[in-house]
Amino acid sequence: MNPVRYTLAVLIALIASMLFAAGPATAQAYPSRPVRMIVPFPPGGIADLLARITAEQLTRRLGQQFVVENKLGAGGNIGTEQVAKAAPDGYSLVMLTSGNIVINPLLYSNMGFDPFTDLAPVALVADVPPVIAIPASLQANTLAEFIALAKAKPGEFNYGSPGNATTTHLYGDAFGRVAGVRMVHVPYKGVAFAIADLATGRLHFIAVAAAPLLPYVRAGSVRILATATEKRLSALPDIPTAAEAGLPGYTFATWFAIMAPAKTPSEVIATLNRHVQDAVNDPAMRKRFAGLALEPLHGSPAEFAALIASDRVKWEKIVKDAGVKLQ
Repeated sequence: MNPVRYTLAVLIALIASMLFAAGPATAQAYPSRPVRMIVPFPPGGIADLLARITAEQLTRRLGQQFVVENKLGAGGNIGTEQVAKAAPDGYSLVMLTSGNIVINPLLYSNMGFDPFTDLAPVALVADVPPVIAIPASLQANTLAEFIALAKAKPGEFNYGSPGNATTTHLYGDAFGRVAGVRMVHVPYKGVAFAIADLATGRLHFIAVAAAPLLPYVRAGSVRILATATEKRLSALPDIPTAAEAGLPGYTFATWFAIMAPAKTPSEVIATLNRHVQDAVNDPAMRKRFAGLALEPLHGSPAEFAALIASDRVKWEKIVKDAGVKLQ
């Protein structure tokens, strides 16, 4: 064969083989089709809102649609289980809270899955710490004054939550233990109902995320006394922490984050983590967070896993002290 023709033939064959090899890799680049993000809670809540904000950002950054689906029930276990048992390919994700991962296993004897082995940490999104709120009609302008009132009337004050064994219930129970006061727990069918009764004075105390309280605070019917955080919230710089207000040891963090089925490829998790962190750092997104009194969170999947482990130890004692069990 003519040397020139032979060389040309070899080059053509080499290029063809490279294109053939590159074709499948390009086709399989993540994501190559829409991704579903399950929210195991009703529409309109913080988890749902954060999922939609994050999905919007990921859609824009990765060029594929991230679709939010609400699958609620059993304290978030139903939707979370769907993802835990889904194919580990990065096309099924769940936006959940620390309660789903570190508290529910302490409350349910059979969740249908093991969150510690069936799910993989992907990315932290936001911290939604509770604040301590009372009716503005109550004669207490500081946390110390409220504790004094409650101690003077043991068992006469009550605190609300959106249901037994919810984080808000556990926050209230822990407050009584740390502050040395005795209050009666009143479970509601949703946090909105509890806050409405707080505003009218029928409820005396709640420890819950600040966002749903803010309209009532602006209207003058609810007063926020302190935050259950180590540092003051950037969205509420004038509100002291519980420690600053005289109640050291009362600190909590309810984080919202994305997880995937266990054995999801590490490169897929790395891609998602990178883009979620970039989104959380976006000035427009940070502004939206501030308006909701949310604190942005960052961290690698390994740091996320370490947070789960440390929170698990903390909540084991809180749940045991509260003496609650769901099944």
